[in-house]
Amino acid sequence: MELYNMLRLPRQGEAASVSRAHSARSLSGGASLAILLRPRRHMRILLLTQFYWPEERSAPMNLAALAEFLQANGHEVTVVTGFPNHPFGRLYPGYRMRWRQWDEVRGVRVLRVPLHPDHSLSVPRRGWSYASFALSAATLGAWLTRRVAPDVLLVYLPPLTNWLPVRLLTWIHGVPVVYWETDLWPDALAATGHELPAWI
Repeated sequence: MELYNMLRLPRQGEAASVSRAHSARSLSGGASLAILLRPRRHMRILLLTQFYWPEERSAPMNLAALAEFLQANGHEVTVVTGFPNHPFGRLYPGYRMRWRQWDEVRGVRVLRVPLHPDHSLSVPRRGWSYASFALSAATLGAWLTRRVAPDVLLVYLPPLTNWLPVRLLTWIHGVPVVYWETDLWPDALAATGHELPAWI
């Protein structure tokens, strides 16, 4: 099964959109994903997400299941993520913060980069958790995956701070981006008369 068939699974409250690097035009919906991805049967996929297995929430588990499915169906998947701490705000047993750690999770290569573990109600601390992952992914993540040569960049949103590594990774690799959004916050902003900055 091709990647776009997985990404267009119709879950309530979820949306997917794609854009090409250095282009202000964005596409959305299953048809656009088909146009973008159908020509490639075998793809190298770089998955960027702050949350991933073994974190105990639906998003990390769903992302791991998707990555493992794609890997099992002949694609090459590399994940760039943080050290597991969600939703407790502390590292999971068996992990310690390092400048980088490569794992293999059921056949999928996983690169973990450092971040500030936090899941508190403090806006500054939570914000720093998101920002620290974005900075690590944009620097260490980009450097350590420079030889991956992906065909597509798959990005999980939220958090919005992932725009930073996305910009750098698309600049390095010059590949299309697929955003997997599991929240309606972009629509909520538009409904209240606000818009995201153009540079995001």
